[in-house]
Amino acid sequence: MNETELKAFEWLQAQGYDKIIYQHRNSPDFLTVDGLGWETKKLRHSAIVFSTTQISNLKTHPSVTVLVFNEDDKVMARIPFDDISSPPCFWKTIRIVLVDFHKYRPVKEKSASLPLAKGGEVPRIKVDPKQAYPRPYWPQELKIEGFVGDMLILNDAVTATILHPKATLEQAKKSLEIVILDLDLRIEREREDKKGE
Repeated sequence: MNETELKAFEWLQAQGYDKIIYQHRNSPDFLTVDGLGWETKKLRHSAIVFSTTQISNLKTHPSVTVLVFNEDDKVMARIPFDDISSPPCFWKTIRIVLVDFHKYRPVKEKSASLPLAKGGEVPRIKVDPKQAYPRPYWPQELKIEGFVGDMLILNDAVTATILHPKATLEQAKKSLEIVILDLDLRIEREREDKKGE
């Protein structure tokens, strides 16, 4: 179990459940003897993230409650899954985000990942540092998506974000918020994988 799941397990015990089934790598995370399912989520940046697989699995269960934990690992919301079964959406002030992992493949040597190209390869921008004025190789996938012409690049020492020429700064901000949530989820999954090794 990750830390949030452990807190959820303890919370369920405090509600009087003595027989709790933990479903490692399946959704919902917990099943109780009364036939209820319980999915756990950590609130990050006012949002919770679901993968498409999680949504599909949760839809097959008749009664699921999503337990949302805040930064202090306390239950701040109990959301009936039926209320949020078609993300992206909002539940009160909580944003429900959907991430489709089937569109991505992790890049082991880097912390980010990009949409898959037709041949299953991850498109990469290649720059020859030996050239005085390097001309980057620009993947066809980015051209198709409209990443051509004059584009703004926001970067620091670790990452560089290329803004679509038609994107507003507000759209870029919302897009990066989803990327951060995606990375949070991936980091959590990597930690779980390491614990299972």
